[in-house]
Amino acid sequence: NPDENSSVKPGYLSIVLGLILYEEISYVGLNCSMYIRGTPSIAAHTLISNFDSDWPRKIVLIGMALAAVQIQGSNLQHYGTVGSILLSILVIAANLGSRAWKFMKWKPVDNGGLIAPLVSIFVAATTGFIFPYMGFGKIQAGGKAAVQLVIYNSIIVAFMFVISDFDAVQNFLVVGSETCNQDMTNIVLGSWFTFTVI
Repeated sequence: NPDENSSVKPGYLSIVLGLILYEEISYVGLNCSMYIRGTPSIAAHTLISNFDSDWPRKIVLIGMALAAVQIQGSNLQHYGTVGSILLSILVIAANLGSRAWKFMKWKPVDNGGLIAPLVSIFVAATTGFIFPYMGFGKIQAGGKAAVQLVIYNSIIVAFMFVISDFDAVQNFLVVGSETCNQDMTNIVLGSWFTFTVI
């Protein structure tokens, strides 16, 4: 079936996100509230936001789960998976960015208004894309240990980038993607990787 040859495997990705990257996608709203907007405590965040649950993480996992139960190879499954992947990237970047914001001791952004949570997530995600390694917890030690941590993690990212280019890995996650032209993707990700390490 040609449709099945271009299908994605959201079940695999939901396991990776839900089990392996659980901490990386958790509490993005709380992190953005406390580190980007300057909310003084978890209790204050709960009172301001009226939410005491981790909705971004739940939405990502529900999106992956809904995509996994769609007809194999359907447009609904494809776009649902791509949307969930993009949202998970945003959540991870926002978590890294909010921690980086705190570590670099930048001033909080405006704490008021109805769109303040969305603005803080956008600011955090932008910071996370530009300074991803600054969001790691052990980076706060500074000095040689921080440099070693950045080098170590950049080597892991480079290794994963190379591994993801193998046809077997691509076929495992996105069936048929190994036959696609990936030049632009490799150029963009390679440039981003080089920029963030420097």
